[in-house]
Amino acid sequence: ETAASRSDAVLDSLLQDAVTAVSDWPLVQVDDVRAHQLARGLPVRVAGAPRSTRVAITGPGGRLIAVGEADDAGQVASRRWLLDAAPCEKL
Repeated sequence: ETAASRSDAVLDSLLQDAVTAVSDWPLVQVDDVRAHQLARGLPVRVAGAPRSTRVAITGPGGRLIAVGEADDAGQVASRRWLLDAAPCEKL
């Protein structure tokens, strides 16, 4: 085992799930259809979404897919997409 591989193992052990980075942000969970729309840059209406704040957007499995903003009208828009949109192509 090389020093570099040991160093990589140490760094890997320090990595945290992406949701941890935004754990103090409100979470908005979306279904596959809304995830597809968000991936295309379209805002979506989400029932119960917080108003006028940045949000962490999760997909059906709870995986963080984007960070975004919710407006006064309850629409959510992604600002940074975190997944490859290819899985949504089939929708």
